[in-house]
Amino acid sequence: MSEFLPKDSDLSELIESLLGREPKVTGGALPDSEVAVVASYVDREGSLECLVVTDIALGAYLGAALALVPKGGAQDCVDEGALSSNLKENFHEVLNIMASLFNTTEGSRHVRLSEVHYGPADQASDGARGLSQAPGERADFEVVVENYGTGKLAVLVA
Repeated sequence: MSEFLPKDSDLSELIESLLGREPKVTGGALPDSEVAVVASYVDREGSLECLVVTDIALGAYLGAALALVPKGGAQDCVDEGALSSNLKENFHEVLNIMASLFNTTEGSRHVRLSEVHYGPADQASDGARGLSQAPGERADFEVVVENYGTGKLAVLVA
């Protein structure tokens, strides 16, 4: 298994440290048709190493929970199928901090968040689109954000 693939507990600990509330993180498939956010992570040389892809719900709920935005505001974004500008900004910060999931082992390749695409994976950058269509390894999660709702996330490794 790749050094970049986090475990349920890794993702849970990171989200709890950000939000001050413990999420429920389990395995679960994220269908390609539901991908609404594609975050690309690159190494020091700028080579694409991995993607974090999520549905709109997870982006809305994590973005809202980070800034204590009421659940109704997050749910409106889910219903509309797009994140508001403030939830995009908040979720971008969550995705930026998620880079720490991939930089945990001594001697591992250091990665950083490179870009975030809001929309279907097939409209992302060429590298992200290619990796999303033929990942080397993948881990899928379902995340329940306390008092907000449930969303899905996948990590895809080059």
